[in-house]
Amino acid sequence: MVKELRQRMLSTAKERGVCTAVVVWDRGRVEWDRKRIAHEILKYLYERIEIHLAEHDERGVVIADVPGGGAADHSKWLSAALDLTTVGTQFVKPERVIMPIVTAPSHHVPHLQLADLVTAATTAAIAGRQSGLDLVELLKPLARTNSHGYIGGAGLVL
Repeated sequence: MVKELRQRMLSTAKERGVCTAVVVWDRGRVEWDRKRIAHEILKYLYERIEIHLAEHDERGVVIADVPGGGAADHSKWLSAALDLTTVGTQFVKPERVIMPIVTAPSHHVPHLQLADLVTAATTAAIAGRQSGLDLVELLKPLARTNSHGYIGGAGLVL
């Protein structure tokens, strides 16, 4: 029943033209400090969002799930996110995301529940878990692609 719900969510997302990007950190391969990696992951994701919006000549807002770790970590995360939307990164300028990144608890925002599913299923598939592997064919059409049609580096960043 849960598998069918997940499949329906992903199929509906495809019908609605949803485009996804997921950033995954392999802790076994890159031994960065956890605090550094949170900022790097956010930066990589923000770059993909800005690039996607530019490719479609669109503007957008970013709503993220409230990060774990308590109020102090949440405040630091929001500060790092504000830097992205005011300064940008080495590779993108803050031109398309029209306001600072905001957070909300995912159980209150249905769009974030879809984002949680895409992120969890993609991560599970990369890890070789059957629950993610079962959804790969539904995840692939949602993933952002580069100009050559590849998902890697565009809709999936490792």
